[in-house]
Amino acid sequence: MGCCPSKADTRANNARHLQSDPSSRPSSSSTSRVAACPLCTARSVSPYSRRYPWTHRANEAYAGQPLSIGITLAGVKGLRAAVVAYTVDRPADPIVTTADIATKIVIPATAGLAGGRQCYVDLDGGRHRAKPTYFISHTWQAEGLGMLDAVVQHGDGVVATGNPPAVYYLDLASVDQHQINQAAGNSAMPFETLSTDFAAQITGCDEVVVIAWPFYDPLVVKRAWCLYEAVVAKIHGVPTIVVSPPGELATLRDRIMADGGSEVLIHVMSAIDSAKAEASVAADLDNIRRVIATEVEGGHPAVDAIYKTMLRGWVLGLLTTVVGSFLAGSHKAANCSTNCGIIMSRVGDPAGAIAFYEAAVGTLRELDGEESSSVATCYMNLGTEYLQQGDYTRAVEFQLKALAIKEKVLPEGHPAIGSSYYNIGYVQVKQGEVATGIENIEKALVIQRRAHGEDHPTTRNMVAGLQWARARLE
Repeated sequence: MGCCPSKADTRANNARHLQSDPSSRPSSSSTSRVAACPLCTARSVSPYSRRYPWTHRANEAYAGQPLSIGITLAGVKGLRAAVVAYTVDRPADPIVTTADIATKIVIPATAGLAGGRQCYVDLDGGRHRAKPTYFISHTWQAEGLGMLDAVVQHGDGVVATGNPPAVYYLDLASVDQHQINQAAGNSAMPFETLSTDFAAQITGCDEVVVIAWPFYDPLVVKRAWCLYEAVVAKIHGVPTIVVSPPGELATLRDRIMADGGSEVLIHVMSAIDSAKAEASVAADLDNIRRVIATEVEGGHPAVDAIYKTMLRGWVLGLLTTVVGSFLAGSHKAANCSTNCGIIMSRVGDPAGAIAFYEAAVGTLRELDGEESSSVATCYMNLGTEYLQQGDYTRAVEFQLKALAIKEKVLPEGHPAIGSSYYNIGYVQVKQGEVATGIENIEKALVIQRRAHGEDHPTTRNMVAGLQWARARLE
């Protein structure tokens, strides 16, 4: 079972037709949307229970690797301290990626341990070795220190909420890098291990923690392993959370408040394409694709839908944190909420968009007054999102509120007034009030032609909308 085309088509159709306010920031009413499609359902029998012969040349080192080794939060903090110390001592040879941590810290530190017991967690008599409760999904090409910072922040949060200290399955520390050397990317995991033992490692944890770096273009969405890990978690009902290094928040805040801030994070969703995902080891990529094609109902489109749903939750959490970093009740907080609403709309989450728009309009009413163009724009955006939810009554209500304000604060014949008439007419046609809707679309078209002429893109869009509405009369 793949994505639901009818809902995607509905969203795309609404986005094509509704008009935005040309006097405001780009609004959700003028942008295309990512369809929020239902996820494929898990089978009653685990899709990883089948057995296939291994047909690729496997690295025999995997045969003896226990996959249930975890590192305590204290151990992760110790590894982080070692990375910082190395960077201070060797400024000319910095640690940049997670792979650098393996080659410059983990492998040298464990070289003196007995063969077969050379995991990083085996240091200090294995005092930081325990059964994992959280599985870390990350990429070896990402910023190494940032990855550890994200894990530490997650672990501190677990303790702060009164839960037992976290223990992490972090392959960097849990796998013997002397035998497998994941950083070098030359060790293939046998299909049997991938489809059974490795999946069991994920299902044995309480939660999968995905490290998204950088926030504007996370490497995890392009890596086959990370997509595979998220799918295994989804199918087996293991909760998944996406986190980012703490240092990313300040950069994200600046990007959202800059010109074009509503474009932030949109690329993340459009970049997800599991069929084009990569892996360092060609045999691993072949096996992951094989599992997806034969065992995941819906194949690659279903994988993409799972990951997009997971990332929507991450985006919502990030944006909520960013808005909370501004002084409550300030114009900056309201502007940030508006941009965050646009972002949530464009990633296909109208409920999330509504929450941000409602926060923005509440503040703007206090600061600018009820009859202000900024409030009118928020009302337009709210009307658009209620339309996406199929709530036509509330959609018309907010579009009428926007129109009432615009007719008071804008000169007669302003194109923004035409946009409101069009939006009202469009929703009315969707409601079944076709004749009334056509009247409002025609009013909008008169205003638009006078303001911009017949060849303007918005005029052409309104003409197409009028033709669509008239066809509904037949």
